[in-house]
Amino acid sequence: MFSPRDALALALDVAREGMELGEMPIGAVVFDDDRVLGRAYTQERALGRRVVHADLQAILQADEALGFTRASGELTLAVNLEPCLMCMGAAITLGVTRVWFAEYATGTGPAGMRDWARSLT
Repeated sequence: MFSPRDALALALDVAREGMELGEMPIGAVVFDDDRVLGRAYTQERALGRRVVHADLQAILQADEALGFTRASGELTLAVNLEPCLMCMGAAITLGVTRVWFAEYATGTGPAGMRDWARSLT
């Protein structure tokens, strides 16, 4: 079982890998009680696309690893930056029940979206 501190340390290690390759330093891991099922960093430069967030890529890897089998425990997403709404939706669809993150994504994460929604009214 991973503690929040250990899981976020893994996410930061993955973010560091991406940063060394010129990517934004955002890393994510998806795990159940026994194993890491997905790990990725944001790959906007490498893939020349915007919708390749670290958390989404790690979720897709976990989805592929699991297929239609159940995880051996609770699925957790750990990412060093608060997931955006797209990534949160993907996490929910996969069955992630816990999300641990180190830093709020001011204005772009779900917590900040409340302010955005208010500004439209």
